[in-house]
Amino acid sequence: MHARAIAICLTFLLATAAVGCSASDRESDTTTSSPASNLLVLRPDGIGPFRIGADASAVIEGISAEIGGWSADTDEGENTIPIPSCQGGSTRLVAWDNLVLLFSGPEGASTFHSWTYGFDPVTGNAEDVRKLGLRTVDGIGLGTTRTEVEAALGTRVTIVDDPTIDVATFTIDGTDATHVSGRFPDLDADTRVQTLASEPGCSS
Repeated sequence: MHARAIAICLTFLLATAAVGCSASDRESDTTTSSPASNLLVLRPDGIGPFRIGADASAVIEGISAEIGGWSADTDEGENTIPIPSCQGGSTRLVAWDNLVLLFSGPEGASTFHSWTYGFDPVTGNAEDVRKLGLRTVDGIGLGTTRTEVEAALGTRVTIVDDPTIDVATFTIDGTDATHVSGRFPDLDADTRVQTLASEPGCSS
């Protein structure tokens, strides 16, 4: 996937506006778990024990201690990854394959801004190669069906269908200042969550 396509996918994840990422439907068993999934719960205001606004170095080291070293860091050497723009200064993107964290602020003093889960900016696909099996506090993860999302969250979830592009997006507690958004790759009742992101995110 070339840089422009990756930028479009990143924009969708971070602003829930773009579509067309090259990702297949989830086929993983939603009941599986790993040490990472038990600790790194996806929250509107962070991931696991790491909260939005925390020091970048502490968050990166903490995540790496749980799931291994990152696959991409835009602060390291030359890279071709399009970097979204976040409020608070320059943006740093660090990816552990399809788990992506964004940091913003002055060089050497950046803080955790937001996360996305489900799209790898390096390869341009959504394969969960580390099999992290991460979930929200409500148990929603990649591969959770639309029916399961609706049953688990009730009126807390708002789903917007767009038949013109055969894609649905959703928000969990969308009226809250910080919340979780996501995407279904089609409009079927058995469609599965393809991406998740903390909001507010960043834009290209």
